[in-house]
Amino acid sequence: MTSLPLAEWDYSLFDDLQQLLARVVTQPTTSLIRRLDQKLDQAQPWLLALTQLPGPTDQAKQNVENSEWCYRIKELEAELMLSSDAINLPSGNSTRTTGELLSTSAAVSNYLSVDQLVATVLTIQAESQKPRYPSRQTLEVATYILHDWTAKLLDCLRELLHLTISPDAGIGPPFDALREWVNELLVTKTSLGQGRGEGALVDQIITQIDDIQAKLNGLVKAPRTSGPEYDLLSFRVGALRAEQGKLAGTLGDIAEGGLVGRGHVIKLLKWLKKCDRVDALVGSILSCVAFVSPQRVQD
Repeated sequence: MTSLPLAEWDYSLFDDLQQLLARVVTQPTTSLIRRLDQKLDQAQPWLLALTQLPGPTDQAKQNVENSEWCYRIKELEAELMLSSDAINLPSGNSTRTTGELLSTSAAVSNYLSVDQLVATVLTIQAESQKPRYPSRQTLEVATYILHDWTAKLLDCLRELLHLTISPDAGIGPPFDALREWVNELLVTKTSLGQGRGEGALVDQIITQIDDIQAKLNGLVKAPRTSGPEYDLLSFRVGALRAEQGKLAGTLGDIAEGGLVGRGHVIKLLKWLKKCDRVDALVGSILSCVAFVSPQRVQD
């Protein structure tokens, strides 16, 4: 699997990419195309991972605590132009400061089930956004930020597919180079998770739809809460369902572009066969299968 640059997680990445795409489509100057290429390279590992972020590990916790990551966290603070009053970042001379940061990021890591470094970056980003959400706790803001970023990632991927493989795809430069980049993205194999082997982007989508469903099942069965905790739980459930829908929509875009393999069709049919519910998500998957004619299926 392409290694994710976790310490370089950037909340504005896909906002910037969407803006560059819009500008390149309307005014494809050499300098804009160069900037787009750089931004695409930055976004590629995240697009390949989709909604799959590494979970918490003991090694990741140690990485966050050591001096190398403390230095990187200070760099992030400088980039975000946070004042010392906004968040106490770790330093070699203050174990109390380090403990406060790790305690907050540990709560984010546990709640969202993400790598401790991702949680630390999210915590810093959340603190920078706190003035916009004065009544919200850091955990709540971090949760919103992560799901908002994920939604933008999936929207950006669909925009890339629309520009390159849809019936309305652009013709000529810069679309040809962009189409080549997207086609490579679609066939790049990445890890589907521990013990699941590797697969292309379609395999990743199918796997993650199931993974999100498992998260939803866990959240729905969680003990009843009230107040802010209930609001946060309700937000997460809605956000995860929206992500499932976007993944299914992306699958439909790829099928419409004729880039679904025979093995993928079989996998989708098996998915439908074992499904024990009827809802909008199932309808979307069924539409993908129905759309793919034998002539449009890749070997």
